[in-house]
Amino acid sequence: MKIDKSELARKINRIKSTVPKKTPLEAIQGVLVEDGYLIANNMETAVKVKLEASAGETFIIPARAFDLINNLPNGEVEIKADEASITIRIGSIKNKFASTGADQYPRPSVTKSEGTQSFELDSESFVASLRRVAFAIADTAHNTMNALCLRAKDGKLNYIALDGHIIAWDKVEYDGDFELLIPKNAVEKLVSIGLTGKLTIEHSEFGALFITDECEVSTRLVNGEFFNVEKAVTEGTMKTVAERAGLVDAINRARACMTAGTNTPVRMELAEKAVSISIAVSTVNYSESVPLIRDMENPLTIAFDSRLLTECLKAFDSEEVELSFSGPKMPLIIRDGESDFLTLILPVALAAAGK
Repeated sequence: MKIDKSELARKINRIKSTVPKKTPLEAIQGVLVEDGYLIANNMETAVKVKLEASAGETFIIPARAFDLINNLPNGEVEIKADEASITIRIGSIKNKFASTGADQYPRPSVTKSEGTQSFELDSESFVASLRRVAFAIADTAHNTMNALCLRAKDGKLNYIALDGHIIAWDKVEYDGDFELLIPKNAVEKLVSIGLTGKLTIEHSEFGALFITDECEVSTRLVNGEFFNVEKAVTEGTMKTVAERAGLVDAINRARACMTAGTNTPVRMELAEKAVSISIAVSTVNYSESVPLIRDMENPLTIAFDSRLLTECLKAFDSEEVELSFSGPKMPLIIRDGESDFLTLILPVALAAAGK
C-alpha cells in the first residue's frame, strides 16, 4: 500500500482510541486495513473509516506502529505486509514490525434480522445533541445508566443521560417511534470521530450501525428499560435568570480554593438581584456575589456538588440560563430558553456545604 503519510496518520488518529490496550486477543491490538477501510474493534464497539489507497490490501497495523507513523516526515509512505510482519518505508526511513495475520481479526458486524429497522438523521445535529448530554452518562456498572437513551416519541427525538445525581435531556423535532440504549464508549466514539453529512442508523434488538459516506460505527445495545425522566422533571415555582459564564467562573474560583482531591459542596444563597456563591470548611471561607438578570422573588438557600453543577452549566452554549427551583431539598432545573435542552441536578444537604 502506498499512501500520503498525513492521510494515514489522520485516519489512524480518528479511530485508535477504539483499539484496546489490554486484551487476550492480540489481533485487535492494532487496526485492520482491508478493502478500502481502516478498522478498529474492541469487541463492543467497532469503527471503520474509508482508506481508498488500501483497496485490495489486507493486513494489520499494530498499535506500536502508531507513534512512528505520526512522526514520519510528510510524503508518500509505503507499507508492505506478509503473514507475520509489516514493513513501513518512507525515504531513507524503514522499520519492520511484527504483526498478527489478518485472518485472526474479528470483523465488525451488526446481524440483520427480521426486526432490523433504519432511519436517517443529520449527523451534525445528532452529534451536537450527543455532546450536550454525554457528560451525564454514569461511570457505573448499572446497565441502563451506563448508556444514553435515544428515544423517538410523540414527535420528538429525545437524547437522555443520567447518573443518579444529574439528568441531561435534549429534544429535537422528529417523527418516529423507537428506543435505543447506546453504551457510553460508543457515544464517546460517535462524538469524537467527526461524523458529517447524512447519517443512517440501522438497528436490531441487540446492535446498531451508524453509517455516513466516510465511516461506520457499530455497537452492541444495552438491554433493559430506561428511566421515566418525565416524572423527575417538574417545573419549579421559583425561577430566575443568570449569566451562565459568570456562574461558572464564580464556582470555579470557589473550587480553586478547595484542598486538592476534595469536592466540597457549593452553597448558593439567592435573593432578589444576586446569588451568593460560597464554600466554608475549616481551611476555606470563600464567597462571591453574582448578579441575577431576573430578580429572585423568594429567597432560597441551597447547595450542590460543585463539580456536577459546573458540568451542568458548561453543557449549555447560551449566554443566559434559567434556574428553576422548588425548594432547598428539590432538584434544580437549568434551561437556556432557546431550545428544549435541560439539565437537572439534585441538591446536597446544607450541612455538608458549611451551614
